[in-house]
Amino acid sequence: MRHARLAGLAGTLAVLLLLAGCTKTDTPAGSAGSKSAPKFVDVSEAAGITHIQYHGRDCGNMPECGPESMTGGAAAGDYDNDGNIDLFVTRHHETPILYRNKGDGTFEDKTKESKLDLDGKLLKSNSAGWGDINNDGCLDLYVTALRDFRNYLFMSDCKGHFTEEAVERQATPVESVPSVFGMGVSFGDYDRDGFLDIFIAEWRAEEVRGRKTPWPAGTPHHNRLLKNNGAAAPGTFTDVTKAAGIELGGRSKNPEFQGAFGFAPALIDLDDDGWLDLAVAADFVTSGIWWNNRDGTFTDGTRAAGVGTDEAGMGSTYADYDQDGRTDWFVTAIYDECAADCGRTHAVDGNRMYHYDGNRTYSDRTDRARVRDGAWGWGATFIDYDNNTWPDIAHTAGFHMAGMPHIDRFRNDPTFFQRNNGDGTFTEVGNEVGIRDSKDGRGLLTFDYDNDGDLDLFLVQHAQKARLFKNEGGNKNGSVKVKAIGEGGAGKAPRDGVGAKVTVTYDKSKAPLVSRVAGADNYLSMNPLVQHFGVGGGKEKIHEVKVSWPSGCAQTFRDVERGSTVEAKEAECGKQSSW
Repeated sequence: MRHARLAGLAGTLAVLLLLAGCTKTDTPAGSAGSKSAPKFVDVSEAAGITHIQYHGRDCGNMPECGPESMTGGAAAGDYDNDGNIDLFVTRHHETPILYRNKGDGTFEDKTKESKLDLDGKLLKSNSAGWGDINNDGCLDLYVTALRDFRNYLFMSDCKGHFTEEAVERQATPVESVPSVFGMGVSFGDYDRDGFLDIFIAEWRAEEVRGRKTPWPAGTPHHNRLLKNNGAAAPGTFTDVTKAAGIELGGRSKNPEFQGAFGFAPALIDLDDDGWLDLAVAADFVTSGIWWNNRDGTFTDGTRAAGVGTDEAGMGSTYADYDQDGRTDWFVTAIYDECAADCGRTHAVDGNRMYHYDGNRTYSDRTDRARVRDGAWGWGATFIDYDNNTWPDIAHTAGFHMAGMPHIDRFRNDPTFFQRNNGDGTFTEVGNEVGIRDSKDGRGLLTFDYDNDGDLDLFLVQHAQKARLFKNEGGNKNGSVKVKAIGEGGAGKAPRDGVGAKVTVTYDKSKAPLVSRVAGADNYLSMNPLVQHFGVGGGKEKIHEVKVSWPSGCAQTFRDVERGSTVEAKEAECGKQSSW
């Protein structure tokens, strides 16, 4: 039996100041118990991924260096448009790394050549996301920074080089002291003008136990919605957070910790109305949903929706896990078996599975799904690793800090892998699939790095080497990929397809599979925008792939070959309504 979990807030470093010790249904093929289940193999060294995430000191002092122990992110995207998904990896007190995928199973370091290290001056990167900011067909890169003066926006020249232009494009807060504590970033066209907007999250305490933190009076937090100015000035931004009705500050349910505690944001259409909403996994019972009013403003629908009960939300991921056609929301937190015995009951009751029931309401299916216990959880992603059509869950866990032996026992919390049983429940199979030896993880993402038809895993271990796990055997079942290419401009989707809805009917007798193209943050990390669908066994063609654009236009592709990639170009779309 796993050791008793220390009571405390998952990922909320400030709460460590308080801690002083205590510590049968049918299953589809490829599900839990299957002898033919695929496994993950660590190929990091062979693939050329050798960096250490963090070389900074672990001082054991929360105000002085505590937030640094939250760091460790990555983003996957094809920045050079060669068909291979590349990796950008953040590091603290070191320059980040751009790993270019060579297409032969290995990566090469292109950081200096690409200018993404700012000539060695970018030393506080934390989270990252790829998105085509100016609709030129090439991915740009947004990087949040921790304990810095600002965040960073790198614009691509479509030749493999980048120029940092965040300040010029008004894409970042700028402070006179290093009071920016950037966390996750999300891209999405919330106003449907055809250009990507940005939401950036921040975890920053403004008051701890009645004492103000050392920022200048009036210094605001930096959870911000940045509107792309669109056709008039593509790729420049205006801060519309207040006008849009979004506020993450002042929501903490813990009277001893006040501030704004955003971790993992997502601009994503949750109610299926064709307009992107905002969901944020956040600390101190402050996770929330803001519904898009279609007029440039949002309404906080957290309480009415039945979400936000996660007491220490950190990572999050979205998928239709039960194949009812609706997008559900999984949030990581902390689970502490010791809570009642130790007399601490705040923020220790684990992960959440928010099942979307329609009409902007959710039900808590955490215990029914058997996903509450995820230790000290961080990054999360849905991943159909065996291509059996049912999305599984991978999420990192673990924490430790010098001088705090009661925290140190969380050092060995492993990465969790919860296999979808196809009946609304999950089974923990981390040992079986081969990732249980990864420890103290932060960000993670999934992508098919070797283009062999199954999803691989990349995870960042704090202050350790990153891990690339190759999926071996997942492609025994079939799959199909879908790349949505927006037309850009008013009434259209941005060029990288964010906002499109993809529906795959692999068998006319089976429920269709649904996914959304979303630049959503997993926790300091982002999956590529190409959508991957497992379609199970057999050799028959896929009956239908449908791409529905926010404009109402839909494209249908029939008799699609297994193992292929469908490119859906909005510019070639007819006028069939799909919403």
